[in-house]
Amino acid sequence: METKRSYDEEFEPLCRWGKEEHQYILEVHVQGFKKDQLKIELTTGFKKDQLKILFNTSGVLKITGKRPIYDPKFIRFQKTVNVPKDCRTMDIHARISGGILYITMPRKIPKDQPAITTGTAALNGRGRNTARRLGVAIGVAVAVAVGGYLAYKFRRCFQLL
Repeated sequence: METKRSYDEEFEPLCRWGKEEHQYILEVHVQGFKKDQLKIELTTGFKKDQLKILFNTSGVLKITGKRPIYDPKFIRFQKTVNVPKDCRTMDIHARISGGILYITMPRKIPKDQPAITTGTAALNGRGRNTARRLGVAIGVAVAVAVGGYLAYKFRRCFQLL
């Protein structure tokens, strides 16, 4: 005989958005849930006959979870969030730690910006300014060191006479 599940409690989880230089991070507070009790679905396309029109998004994330409280009572939630338009949807990944579900959404790299900036050949924009500042700082440090050494030698030369 199949037991019918009854949901004693539904709740809206606390969500916080974070934005870093190369990614968005969505934190969903799901205290008490385990990995196998959570489900994340990404919808990236909509049929023409659907009324949902999403501006400035590249899809929708649907996050659901359900877990037993006690037999046969369960607790569940459902959260839907729009994925930012400049997000690489194929690289979205999630992990759970300490009762918080972290969903990381890497941002697309603009075409005029190199993917990896290493060495002086790849420096552009802000990188060139940083390289110039570093060069100036090294030049000043060398000039101060040489000047100090010459002053020391000059002073020592006249002390012996």
